[in-house]
Amino acid sequence: MLNHRRGGLEIFHLPIKTQGRSAENEILNALGVTNKLVEENKIDTIVMTRGGGSKEDLIVFNSEKVVRALHGLSKPTIVAIGHERDVTLSELVADVRAATPSQAAEMVSQSSAEILQMIEKILLNCKSLTQARGKSYLGFCEQITNRMMMVLRMGLQEQRQTLNKADQYLRGVFYQLRNRVSYHLENIKIQVCIW
Repeated sequence: MLNHRRGGLEIFHLPIKTQGRSAENEILNALGVTNKLVEENKIDTIVMTRGGGSKEDLIVFNSEKVVRALHGLSKPTIVAIGHERDVTLSELVADVRAATPSQAAEMVSQSSAEILQMIEKILLNCKSLTQARGKSYLGFCEQITNRMMMVLRMGLQEQRQTLNKADQYLRGVFYQLRNRVSYHLENIKIQVCIW
């Protein structure tokens, strides 16, 4: 089914016993191998499936050790155990529960047409979002520019006021100095004339 929907997928298949005394250890060993493949970045998604059976046949998928090991995996997990009506703890801790193994295969192997549709939809959303964000950023930039201009104008007004005050002060000091110098020069002239 996987190759029919979309070829080019590399599949690591770990066949194990899923019922009987050795089932729990085989599942745990398979999850350990899977974890090593995850650490080596060799897999993107983990799918654990088992066809139908009685509740007793599926009991190993309710094992605490199996559930904890499955939950501890760092990649997305899809679990499909038994028939659609059967629900195990392993399915509940998985990232996604598939009703059947076939549905799990469909989930990980979208057809090329579906992928292209999804990419087109994402691109359209990105374009719309970019345009909306662009307008939003443009408005934001205009607001910042206007605020900066206002701050600059206010700063210039304050600087003008400060310069005017400094000019008035310096003019006052200059007039005082000129008056004192004139006074002293007059005194010197008077003293020179007296001699």
